[in-house]
Amino acid sequence: MAIQGSRLLPPVSFFIQPGRWAALLAAMLLSGPVLAAPVLNMAFNSPPTHYVPGQTLQEVTVTLTNSGDEAAVGASVVFSADSDVTLANRSCVASLDSSCGSGGGSTNGQVAPGGSLTIKVDVAFASDAIGSKTLSATGSTSVAGVANVIASHTFARTPLTHLVATV
Repeated sequence: MAIQGSRLLPPVSFFIQPGRWAALLAAMLLSGPVLAAPVLNMAFNSPPTHYVPGQTLQEVTVTLTNSGDEAAVGASVVFSADSDVTLANRSCVASLDSSCGSGGGSTNGQVAPGGSLTIKVDVAFASDAIGSKTLSATGSTSVAGVANVIASHTFARTPLTHLVATV
């Protein structure tokens, strides 16, 4: 017996009468599978580690994937960057059964279970840029209860000793 406050409670046990197993199993099978929500992951795909002021890095790539069992509808990838960084020429490639949506994957896409959106963007650094610069991407879905994912990459400025001047 268990004690709760000042009362004794009878022990709890579960007993299924013989012959009821089939009914219980049928009820469990007929209720259908429990679907998991989308599970988003995102990462940059081997971007360069350094930049040179005035340089444009072509096709920096980030991939948004869904490892869940339900489609991530209303999927989007939004970029943000430090000052002195301009983003251009955004494009998106969707895996089978996924779609990029509008704006090169920026709004209203869909990532199927096991699918992905691969977003490419050109990253231009101002000619007077100094210090390290960070590019971040936030992936989201309109499915309630699914957390946003963020991937960031920092580009270090190429040291001046590695720059070659031609006359």
